[in-house]
Amino acid sequence: MINRINLAFEHAAGQLAFNLVVTRFTDDNGDKQQLLLSNIPDDVLKFISVSLHEKLVTSNLILQKEAESFILMLGHKVLSHQLSKHFFYPEYLPFNEKISDNSLQKIIRLQMGFLVDHREFFSANNNQLKYYTLRNEFLSLYHTSPTNFQKTFKKITRSQFEAQFDGDFIDHEYVSNYNKDSCFYSCKGITSYFYIQAVNAIPDLMIATSISQTQEQEE
Repeated sequence: MINRINLAFEHAAGQLAFNLVVTRFTDDNGDKQQLLLSNIPDDVLKFISVSLHEKLVTSNLILQKEAESFILMLGHKVLSHQLSKHFFYPEYLPFNEKISDNSLQKIIRLQMGFLVDHREFFSANNNQLKYYTLRNEFLSLYHTSPTNFQKTFKKITRSQFEAQFDGDFIDHEYVSNYNKDSCFYSCKGITSYFYIQAVNAIPDLMIATSISQTQEQEE
């Protein structure tokens, strides 16, 4: 019987691209639940193959070989789909050739949301795991649901983005990533505001401030 299956997939260069995990557990009501987990956002997996996603999420797969067969089919579809390359494990993540199970679990937890106590910023050089998670969320909505993307991410000016700076390190990151063609967005989460700089719809620098802090600044 399935408890947990974690399959890793490599892209053409032979580097680790993504993980697909199927896990079964018993909830508080005693019912069997089945989850499909991955570093690639769930909406992207659905977009690539609704039928296989549904099979791995809603079907009560019991046999290990049956589950592995469906995971492999979905994995090969992801590998061959042009969209998926945006979500592969990037080189800037602090892993060597193999991602640890603990790091994968951290990515999955971050996908469910996290709190910002005061102010944080994210880039390939700082808070890499959170940056990767937020970047994936931005790209997932951009590519799979343009209407919801426009509702969620509001365009702002460069000066509005620059107003969020606080400290030399973020100034340095901004200068390093400067591009005259950058676009800027803001997004309101449950407890935080997010400010995003992106080039060709790919975020390279993000700032998060707690909602209470932002409200104080506005007052």
